[in-house]
Amino acid sequence: MYRNGEAVSIPDLRYADCPMLSHHGFRPGLLVPLGTPARTRGVLLLGKVGARSPFNEATRRMLDAFSGQAAVALELAEAQQDAERLVVLEDRDRIAKDLHDVVIQRLFASAMTLMSTLRLIDSAEAGERVQRTIDDLDDTIREIRSTVFALQHPNIPGSTSLRGRVLASVESAIHALGFQPRVCLDGPIDAAVPEEVGDQLLAVLGEGLANVARHAQASEAQVSVYAGARLTLLITDDGIGIAGYHRSSGLRNLAGRAEALGGEFTAEPGATGGTVLRWSVPLRRDDEEQSHGADLT
Repeated sequence: MYRNGEAVSIPDLRYADCPMLSHHGFRPGLLVPLGTPARTRGVLLLGKVGARSPFNEATRRMLDAFSGQAAVALELAEAQQDAERLVVLEDRDRIAKDLHDVVIQRLFASAMTLMSTLRLIDSAEAGERVQRTIDDLDDTIREIRSTVFALQHPNIPGSTSLRGRVLASVESAIHALGFQPRVCLDGPIDAAVPEEVGDQLLAVLGEGLANVARHAQASEAQVSVYAGARLTLLITDDGIGIAGYHRSSGLRNLAGRAEALGGEFTAEPGATGGTVLRWSVPLRRDDEEQSHGADLT
């Protein structure tokens, strides 16, 4: 049937290997392919209830015409879906380019202007405020870069990219946390992180978020992953602080995973409360490290 595109008669569906058919009194049956032999999209199964005579030639011709029209309808629906998907991808790419070429460049220029102005400020308090603004701009630029990457590389279900797996891990923790954590991904995470290191990162991320859900009593959290000379994972929350974490929370296990890769793990109070879990491992040799990308602060 699939090779020649012709319908196939079934003398008695009661003996077909399908309980749904055999238990409903269907007798003569007809299998009609949808599409051409080179592109068959499925089959149309018809059955007669109670009747003993097979489908006649006129009925077969009518069903052949119907199956051809159904196949054309399926082709058109698929083409329309492809066209709609292309429009969405083009819009995503345009937005990503605007963010990168316009928004990020303006934010970067503003940060540079503030940095040059900082030297002209005599007041320590005013200088601190300007520096905090510069730091906020740097964080915003990183988040926008992460958004640009996500727009240009949409997460496809079943994707094996490390970025996609990180996002999936965070999504799976939402129910236990009771809220949606913020996520910031920066650097060549997919290109620079070896598979075994990526597996360890995901294990630490899952356990870290589980600790937040069990012990932190938090209402907000942020997950930040940065790949440079080092791979750094930060999990911050606004909960009750490090005192709420005890030995059973698995912090020792997180430290062991870092040490096994020549890295380090810390759990400290946040600057404005809550807890900061920091897990960092090297990705390059010390002589290849670049000071501007060594750590995520």
